[in-house]
Amino acid sequence: MLDALADFFRAGGPVMYPIALASLIAWWLAFACFARTARALAGLKRACARREAEPRGAAEESDPAHGARIASETARVGQRLQLIAVFVGVLPLLGLLGTVFGMIGTFGMIHAAGIGDPRLLAGGIRQALVATETGLATAIPVLIFHQVITARLRRIEGLEDLLRMARARARPAAPGGRP
Repeated sequence: MLDALADFFRAGGPVMYPIALASLIAWWLAFACFARTARALAGLKRACARREAEPRGAAEESDPAHGARIASETARVGQRLQLIAVFVGVLPLLGLLGTVFGMIGTFGMIHAAGIGDPRLLAGGIRQALVATETGLATAIPVLIFHQVITARLRRIEGLEDLLRMARARARPAAPGGRP
């Protein structure tokens, strides 16, 4: 199995190294953001459940540091989402670069040896296709993670807004009619 993977990697040519590095970074960022948004959502859901369980009129203030932590986490995830988007764009381009390398090699062989032996062309064409496949195969799932994480961030922002509105309604009015 590892031999087949190593052969596949070598067949893609030198562009496979930056594809592998970019892919590892993109996946690490995607999983880290996915975990962070899961924790933030769980915390907000607990806060919403506590808020709903309060008797009407109770003005229990939730931990202000909790809101600041969630805001900090969502800001960090937002920054990392921008990096993920960069990798989603770069990975297919690296695959395309591998295609160009493979085709240049193929045309170099055609120029040197003619087109009499198709086996001479197969290596360059394989390199082109392997690099393209790898770039796309790594970018597409990371793009899906990007979209899921973006949707989670929107949901987190919505829950934060609901909690803010609930806190504002629960606060007693100040003397003179001002909240």
